[in-house]
Amino acid sequence: MPTREQDAARRPKDSWQRWAAWEAEWARSQCLSPDEALRILDAMLMQARAARTWPLQDPWEGLDVDIRLARALNAPEAQDDPDAPAPAREGL
Repeated sequence: MPTREQDAARRPKDSWQRWAAWEAEWARSQCLSPDEALRILDAMLMQARAARTWPLQDPWEGLDVDIRLARALNAPEAQDDPDAPAPAREGL
């Protein structure tokens, strides 16, 4: 059995590291059945409907911004040189 000092030496010092370690261990220990996953999904959908955020009023709203952001982030020029400005694209 490890001593208190040995146990303390194995533990992360920072509280965020402790939280991340606990969260990773908890995630590994959890295993949802398909029925449990569907119950959680159904509860989240009911909550979204109660908050009147689902269904979306306009599903296309913000899509143009998402496309521009994805193009900027996935541009080959941006991957080659992170300091280079993104090229101007026509028709966005």
